[in-house]
Amino acid sequence: MRAISAGLLLCSLAALTGLQAQPLREWNPVADIQDPRPFSPKILGTIKNGEGLPRDAITIEAWVRIDKTTRWGGILSAIQDNGSYERGWLLGYENQQFCFALATEKTQRLTYLKAPDSYATGLWHQVTGTYDGKTQRLYIDGQPAAIATTQAGPILYPPQLPFSLGAYRDDNENYPLTGSVAHVALWDRALPASEILEHFNGRKKDFPGAEPAQNNTSLAGDWPTYQHDNSRSGRTPAQLSFPLNLQWSRQMNNPPRPAWPPPAKQDFWHNKYELQPRVTYDRAFHLVGNGDRAYFGSSADDQVRCIDLNTGKTLWNFFAEGPIRLAPTLAKERLLFGADDGYAYCLQASTGKLLWRTHANINPPRRIPGNNRLISPWPVRSSIVVDGAAAYLCAGLFPNQGTWHLAIDIHTGKVLDRKPIDFSPQGYLAQQAGQLRIPTGRDRKGRTLTPSQRRSKSKSVARPVAPERAFPFAAIATPAHRIAGGEGNIASFEAGTGKSVWEHEVPGRAYGLSVIGGKLLASTDDGTLLCFGPEKVEPTRTLRERRPHITQPPLKQVSTAQQA
Repeated sequence: MRAISAGLLLCSLAALTGLQAQPLREWNPVADIQDPRPFSPKILGTIKNGEGLPRDAITIEAWVRIDKTTRWGGILSAIQDNGSYERGWLLGYENQQFCFALATEKTQRLTYLKAPDSYATGLWHQVTGTYDGKTQRLYIDGQPAAIATTQAGPILYPPQLPFSLGAYRDDNENYPLTGSVAHVALWDRALPASEILEHFNGRKKDFPGAEPAQNNTSLAGDWPTYQHDNSRSGRTPAQLSFPLNLQWSRQMNNPPRPAWPPPAKQDFWHNKYELQPRVTYDRAFHLVGNGDRAYFGSSADDQVRCIDLNTGKTLWNFFAEGPIRLAPTLAKERLLFGADDGYAYCLQASTGKLLWRTHANINPPRRIPGNNRLISPWPVRSSIVVDGAAAYLCAGLFPNQGTWHLAIDIHTGKVLDRKPIDFSPQGYLAQQAGQLRIPTGRDRKGRTLTPSQRRSKSKSVARPVAPERAFPFAAIATPAHRIAGGEGNIASFEAGTGKSVWEHEVPGRAYGLSVIGGKLLASTDDGTLLCFGPEKVEPTRTLRERRPHITQPPLKQVSTAQQA
């Protein structure tokens, strides 16, 4: 009786003073979050009829790092999912999405609530699932991710089930988590969103990669680089009000000329069919920009263009000496990009004036045939990441012929550092958890360089927006909407519910999306640029003319450059 009275007194004091009640159970299985060794799942016990587990309301909160994507994985589970017999609950993941599953007496089936965005492997996440007797919610990193009202009433438990930490386990299945679990708490109440966010903010500094992306003051503009930021998140704070209306479209005279052809449709030797292309970084003219100006490079006619977003007309253009395969980067009044001629360039964004160009490899300049063009044996086929006063890029294609990672002063073009690498750098570089991720062609994982390897301590870790299955080519997000590019169309969905709110036809595959000056820009693999805005106007359509004869770039443009 004294123990009960003392417990009631503590609860009363907590209510009166605003103190948070303690979790029902709590685990801290990993002492050192920097330990790279995989976590070993644990069976916490066998539970009969749900004894000791929450029944009317529940919260499972965890700090977890997934190192390898698998079909299923569990963080904390008390579940039976055997055919139509579904009981208990699970906090875990399915493929690349965190999920929270729960069954009640109302449905006697599990509702799998999944996050709309993919998690980032190798980074720490706070994952929280709650149920208050009516509503099931999932939170990722302190923010609401998904909600369902399918279930109601007490949680339904079977006569017996395994209670597991670090695995999705029932009587006939066992899916261990591949990664690490640092902290798990089980509550017998549904924590409110404010408390979950408070927990995240209180511990995020202890977990590498959990801190929201830091603003890079060197970058400027509405959409200063490919996918908005150095993390390639595709997330912008700008709002768009749907439905949008086509303002103008422009077919470029020369559509993109990708460096690599599509893959074969089948790989009979390995029994793989309907193969999808992986090297797609230059399938469209990706746009960056600010205000009423946008910029893009061309793999077809070797130009960087600045266009007026009100009309789609060219304001200025600049010729490199080879294809420009990736979007430029806007760093305040400087526009930086690389080309197949083996050089990195810096232009004045307002006028297109060449400020400097830098030979990106250590060999004397020369040309060889490549992609039906004359290019450098060591082309720049990476994007440029600007971090502070340094620009990071890669040069070279075949490691046995020389490939490098460089840091260049954005003001002078002087090479600050250049190191050889033993892989083929191709595509958009990305900052993730203090590391620089370098794509390597068909290998989706790519390679990473640590801060010490790349002269930087930046920790920009905004997580990329995951593409929709029906719109697989591009994905970006505003605070209220997800926007996706598909085959012959683009569409917008509500961020919370996934409900489709707008769709528009486009010619070809929509590989490029960006939000600049309050407008939505799309670019497709047939070389068409489209601008959408809130105004209802008669759109201007500029059709493709006969392909022009491309001459050499004006010598004056090159001779006035500051050679670094």
